[in-house]
Amino acid sequence: MEPDNAPSHADGGLLNVHGKSHVLVTVQALLHCAHFLEFLCSDAHHKNNCGIRDQCIICCLKNIYRDLCDKKLSDPAPLIAKWYSASCHMSPERQNSPLIVMTVFVNLIRLEYADAGYSSALDLDSSPVAKIWKYLVKTDVSCPSCGSVEEDQVKSVVEFKRKSLPNLQNAIVKTLFDSIEEVCPHCKKNQAQVNVKTVELPKCLIVHMENCTLQSQLPFELAIRGTKLSLKCLIVDPKGVQRSCFIITNCPDYKFRRFDDTQITLVSPQMLSTVDFYTNSSVMVLYETKVKKQVKINHKQIIKPNRGTHGMKILSYPDVSALPPPQPNRDMGDQENMVESQRTCNEGVQTESKCMIDRGVQTIPYYSYETCKCSPKFKFFTGLDVEDFITLFDLIGGHETISTLKRKYTGSTPKKIRPQKLTSEDKLFMFLLRLRRGLPLEELAEMFGIGHTLVHDVCYIMTRLLYLTFKSMEDDMFPTAAEQRKYKPQKMKHFKNLRILLDGLSIFIEAPSNFEQQGNTYSSYKGCNVIIFSVGISCNCATVFCSDGMEGSMSDKGVIVNSNLLSRLQKGDGVMTDRGYELTAELQEIGCEFYKPPTLGERRNFTKEEEILTKAIASARIYTEHAIADIKDNRLLKGVLPFKLLPVVDNLVYIAAYLRNFGSSRIHDKRFVVSDVQSETLDDPGQIHEGQGNDSVVKETEE
Repeated sequence: MEPDNAPSHADGGLLNVHGKSHVLVTVQALLHCAHFLEFLCSDAHHKNNCGIRDQCIICCLKNIYRDLCDKKLSDPAPLIAKWYSASCHMSPERQNSPLIVMTVFVNLIRLEYADAGYSSALDLDSSPVAKIWKYLVKTDVSCPSCGSVEEDQVKSVVEFKRKSLPNLQNAIVKTLFDSIEEVCPHCKKNQAQVNVKTVELPKCLIVHMENCTLQSQLPFELAIRGTKLSLKCLIVDPKGVQRSCFIITNCPDYKFRRFDDTQITLVSPQMLSTVDFYTNSSVMVLYETKVKKQVKINHKQIIKPNRGTHGMKILSYPDVSALPPPQPNRDMGDQENMVESQRTCNEGVQTESKCMIDRGVQTIPYYSYETCKCSPKFKFFTGLDVEDFITLFDLIGGHETISTLKRKYTGSTPKKIRPQKLTSEDKLFMFLLRLRRGLPLEELAEMFGIGHTLVHDVCYIMTRLLYLTFKSMEDDMFPTAAEQRKYKPQKMKHFKNLRILLDGLSIFIEAPSNFEQQGNTYSSYKGCNVIIFSVGISCNCATVFCSDGMEGSMSDKGVIVNSNLLSRLQKGDGVMTDRGYELTAELQEIGCEFYKPPTLGERRNFTKEEEILTKAIASARIYTEHAIADIKDNRLLKGVLPFKLLPVVDNLVYIAAYLRNFGSSRIHDKRFVVSDVQSETLDDPGQIHEGQGNDSVVKETEE
């Protein structure tokens, strides 16, 4: 059912699978506001201009309203996800406040509606959506320094904290119209007299009372300077007890109903006059003016299904409005349970026939990029900051590229982009979760509310897209020795022409059933079956080279020779490796310098010059170990890789290697102070290896 121009007042339950009662009561308050319902059902401006259909606040509320009209039940998970995104920077106390939820939702609705048609703050506050909740106060500010200045203030809440209120209406009028003294809003120094000239009341007035005491009954109607407002609902947030928020609404049939998630019960109006009801709670009351179009009444009650059933019973409301008011010293929860018990035990009150409604399959996503981007754990789960994520997203082509990609293309593949279940950002976010945290496909499917096959296709598409993007930039990400020399860290300056530092990476795999493959992939060094790679970093610790995967029985030299690294080096380039790389002949052939720790051979000790060289190389090579550790931090590559990932293991390792470059450098620059040895000695390792030089002492100091 699509909401039409005749709004229907339909009570229904909201599933609280996320434990966010403060959000659910706010949604109920919005959907019980007749003026907002009128806007929601007649709005064509937003419907025609919304660019993120089903992902904005207004669209989410329309979907919830549609479900309540059709099924009397809805899952507000997308709206809760929007709240996660909007409140991630708030303190837990503010996150769980219904007043904060209401204020944020009202502002977001106002901004989303005005996005296409209003350019200034003044236009925004005069929009039809803003006039539902916002009220304009025109004041005259008298300051000793600034003089008399007229100022317009836009507000949305009349607030009382820890006060004893003899009469709520008089307190509201006094707050709205009385003059006050406060710091001048212009000079911020002197005390100024603020005189209220006029107040343009909203269609829906929000009154918030925190730990207040009402000495008289809660007024069901307000008369403020000729404007009449009727009580619509009140939200109660109990303090100091383990109870969730609930809302009591004054429905068009003049009966009060209490909403506790999916449970709806009739309550007595006298309950609203209980003293403890306000003293120990934070209460938000909504009053609204009379709406021109009367809403249709369609009251049904949601009863939880029995175990083993897949339906939900919908029963008519019993008339318990004549119940006596609760005693002030009795817990409201006990009283409500007694009413519920009496209602469910008395079958005579069920005056309408029972029907069954199929709840269907819930595929609401629990996680998305929008809900998680403000989380402080975003880097923990993806390996990237939000800024780096956006940079990577733009680097691979953004929405224009990602939205057009499919795993398989046929002659019947349409060129037109169809609506997709995942946004382009969500696809990249899902792949990074898969790579960084090693999450199974089934778990990702449950988290994002999609099928296993779609998760598999998305991960494969993003793997290929990232790999091909990085591969096309391979030459640009391999700076020459001259380009690195300008910003070379102190530890690397002893090696003038150093261009790349190499080390090996092993990825453990399951033992193949084929005997020949078992032998080829078995590494005697690791003692198991592996795929080996060679990874190279620059002097600044950035990844500049990653070979294809080779069988574990191959030597480190074989990996380099069978890769394209030697063809990319230039004459005079310096290459640094561990002792296990025997590349002297190959590098001499192309005119490159080779830095590796000296070997003892048949000698018993190194010379002092060789010890200096060994330490200098070790202090530089340690960062290749850090680079390997960074790659293995991706949990998909950390354990034993399953066979099904072998076709893309080259791509995954390559992506993980180059994703390192989005983080900050691991190098904490240190300077080596060498005494009694000319600095040129370290620039020519051959001289040291030949034993030339004087006694020396190496000191390491933090720069």
